[in-house]
Amino acid sequence: MYRRPLTWLALLTLSAAALMAQGQSTTATKDDWEEINFETNSAVLTDGYPSLLRLAELLTKNPGYKVRVEGHTDGVGSKRANEKLGMQRAQAVKSFLEKYGARPDQISEPHREWARQKLAMTRRKAAG
Repeated sequence: MYRRPLTWLALLTLSAAALMAQGQSTTATKDDWEEINFETNSAVLTDGYPSLLRLAELLTKNPGYKVRVEGHTDGVGSKRANEKLGMQRAQAVKSFLEKYGARPDQISEPHREWARQKLAMTRRKAAG
């Protein structure tokens, strides 16, 4: 079965940026984190568990830290379907982090209008 990996590097970059923004110094880079992937056309996580567990532990040990999760898709399918799938993926990651100790108020998700604006901006850039 063909499985197209979909990456959430934005989440991992955000976590490193969150550390820096909150006065913490880290030598971690985005390459120190494993990609977080989903089944094709699904919000079911297929890998990336070590990175998510590290992030959940970081949030648990540092109650003042906050992250925002964003779900991404590959662009195949309708705009509406991809927006919905992206939101479901963000929720899946948020649920995972909460299950392993992060507090709900530490994790935010973009609202639909923000997601639509970001998608439109990305498509404009791609169109040139």
